[in-house]
This record gives sequence, C-alpha cells and structure tokens, in this order.
Amino acid sequence: MSDLFEYQEDKIWLKEYPIKYAGTRFNARTTVVRMNNGNLKLY
Repeated sequence: MSDLFEYQEDKIWLKEYPIKYAGTRFNARTTVVRMNNGNLKLY
C-alpha cells in the first residue's frame, strides 16, 4: 500500500486525490480499513 497514507498502523489508510466535478476542482479521499477478521473495507 505504498501510495496510501497510514493513518493508524496496519489498520487504516487514506488516499487523497484531485477530482473535477461540474467545473470545480477539489480533493476526494478513499479510506481503507482492515477489519478484525482481516477483510478490507473501502470507503
């Protein structure tokens, strides 16, 4: 997970990226969470 910012060690990672919507530019964020059972959730 090299391009991700590790928010909480081995548990939560963040990825921010620029997007353009309706002529406006802003940053979006994807969050990856490792659950207790090892599964990953993407938000």
